[in-house]
Amino acid sequence: MTSDMLIGGVCVPLGIAGTFAGGYLMKKYNFDIRQTLLFTIIFSGAGCVFLAALFGLGCKVPSIAGITAPYRGSDNLNKTAYCNYDCQCPKGQFLLVCGADKVTYISPCYAGCKHTNSTTGYRKISKYTNCSCVSGDDKSAHSGSCSSTNCGGLLALFMICVGIGITLLCFCQAPVYVVLLRVLESGDKALGIGLMSFSSRLLGYVPGPIWFGLILDRSCIYKAPACHGKALCYLYNTYGLRMSYIGLSLACSMVYMLVFIVTFVWMEFNTGKYEKDPIMIEPLELDRELRREN
Repeated sequence: MTSDMLIGGVCVPLGIAGTFAGGYLMKKYNFDIRQTLLFTIIFSGAGCVFLAALFGLGCKVPSIAGITAPYRGSDNLNKTAYCNYDCQCPKGQFLLVCGADKVTYISPCYAGCKHTNSTTGYRKISKYTNCSCVSGDDKSAHSGSCSSTNCGGLLALFMICVGIGITLLCFCQAPVYVVLLRVLESGDKALGIGLMSFSSRLLGYVPGPIWFGLILDRSCIYKAPACHGKALCYLYNTYGLRMSYIGLSLACSMVYMLVFIVTFVWMEFNTGKYEKDPIMIEPLELDRELRREN
């Protein structure tokens, strides 16, 4: 299962569930504006906490000769070394092999392998021998990367934190509209909803893909040769990508929470204004007052 299917399969359903749950709580408890803002601040803050926990949940960067680790006997990160200099490896070749020294190489050519033996069956594995770049007595390698660490447990914990964080942040969707509709007069409600939708798309949907796309591009450490101006990224700096991607997501979520904190503080200093404003009176209280007058 690919990462986009995993994230989408978890976050989208939980985000929808969080939105509906937030609306249900608003309807059931009939919060006033102050309580609604506190509700939004608490849940958005809790969501930020779970997103911040993702900084510590990540696998180690795999050791790939010439990309993330130098070849033996060399201090520089260069795909071409003395052991494969005469091989004239094709530029952009990407076929990971795991050497007997537990180091992953970009391809059999970059590992300096001179012979190959392929096995048949359900899982076809190619074994390469006489690999000059592999250190030790055993100069062999096999197709695939070396499994340096098991990230199954970290992946499950990562997805749990992501799911809870997204759900908590989506709890705030309905309260935002409730606050907006209660602070505006009847004639301004439609305009207010339109302006909020326009601003959310202008500040989120437009620059968001650009920012995250730049993060992905800058985290790429090995690309295929460009074809018509486009190049496929084979390897990413997983540590840098995690820090940048989660950092940007957390920053946006904290700005989201900060807006409601500022709004709440401003309302606390202007309590008298809203106490006198009939628009601020809860629907049930307004209905009771009308019945008393009649």
